[in-house]
Amino acid sequence: MKALTLPKYFFSALLVCFFYSAGLEAQHNAPFSLFGWNQMNWNPAYAGLDHSLSVTGQVRSQWQGIADNPETQQINVHAPVYFLQSGLGLLFENDVLGASDYLRLGLNYSYQLDLGNSVLSLGLGVEQVQRRLDGSKLRTPDGTYIDDLPIDHADGILPTGQVSGSTVNFSAGVFFISEQFQAGLSVRNLTEPVIDLETTGILLPRQIFFFGSYDYSLGNAFSVTPAVQLSMMAGSMQSQAGLMFHYNDNLSAGASYRGYGGTSNDAIAVLLGVKLSDNIRLGYAYDAGLSGLNNVHRGSHELLINYNLNKRILGGRLPKIIYNPRSL
Repeated sequence: MKALTLPKYFFSALLVCFFYSAGLEAQHNAPFSLFGWNQMNWNPAYAGLDHSLSVTGQVRSQWQGIADNPETQQINVHAPVYFLQSGLGLLFENDVLGASDYLRLGLNYSYQLDLGNSVLSLGLGVEQVQRRLDGSKLRTPDGTYIDDLPIDHADGILPTGQVSGSTVNFSAGVFFISEQFQAGLSVRNLTEPVIDLETTGILLPRQIFFFGSYDYSLGNAFSVTPAVQLSMMAGSMQSQAGLMFHYNDNLSAGASYRGYGGTSNDAIAVLLGVKLSDNIRLGYAYDAGLSGLNNVHRGSHELLINYNLNKRILGGRLPKIIYNPRSL
C-alpha cells in the first residue's frame, strides 16, 4: 500500500466520510471573501441591478499548501432589460475539491419594481448541476492500493473509477437596493434534488442566503461600508461580516471575518479593491485561517475582476438614481 502524506490523507478521509454518510448531502457552497462584489452568485434577483452589461470573473484558491485543496472559478454576465422592467443573467461555476468536482451552468431572471428612490427585484433561477467523483483518488483505512493491481476500497459504495451525475436545479430570491442600503434574501436548491452517482446519490439540500450592506459617507472623498452575509442549510450556518473603507470610489481597503465564535471560527480576510478605469474594477482577498487547519496551510487567495459597460443597452430609460455598486 502506498504511503500517504498527512495533507493528502486528510482530504481523502474527508471525502470518504462525506460519501459514507447515508442520505448523502452536499456541503455549503464555496465561500468567497469578496461576497459583496458578486451578488449574482448568490441571488437571481440581482440580475440587471448593475444597470448596464456587467461581467464578473472570480477565482479562489483555498488552503494553499494542502494537496488537492479547494479551487473555485466562476464567471457571470448580466444586464437589465428596461422595456420589460427585468434583468437577465448567465453564470458558470467550477468547484474542485480533491477527487470531487461540482459544475453549474445557470440562467437568472429578475422582475424589478420601481419604488421611486429604490428598486425591489424578484428573481428566479434555473441551472444544470453536475457532480463528478474520481474514485481512483479516494483512499480508505481498510483499502488496498498496490501498483498494477485493481483498486479495492473495501467498501461497496465507493467507486474505483470516475462517476458523474447531473440534475436540474432551481433558485429564487428578492433583492432591495437604494442609494445607500442593499439587502437580499435567496433560496438555492428549492426542490432539494438528488444527483445519482451509480452506487449512491448526493442530496442538494435547500440553502438560504441573506445579504445586507449600508454605505456611510465620511465626507466628500471617504465612505465606509459594513456588510454581512449568512448562509443556512440543514441546521448549520456560515456567517461573514466585513468592513470596507473607500476613497473617491477608486481605492478600497478593509477586512472581513468568517464564523461566529467558538468552533465556527474559520478565517480573517484582508480585502483590497481598485477601480482601474470607468469600466473595470479589481478586487483581491487574502484569508488567514483561524480553524484547526491553520497549521497545515498557508492561507487562501481570491481574485475578482468586474467589467461594466456603463452604457444603456436593450432600450428603455435609465434608472432615476445611480446606485452605489460598492457592497463591500
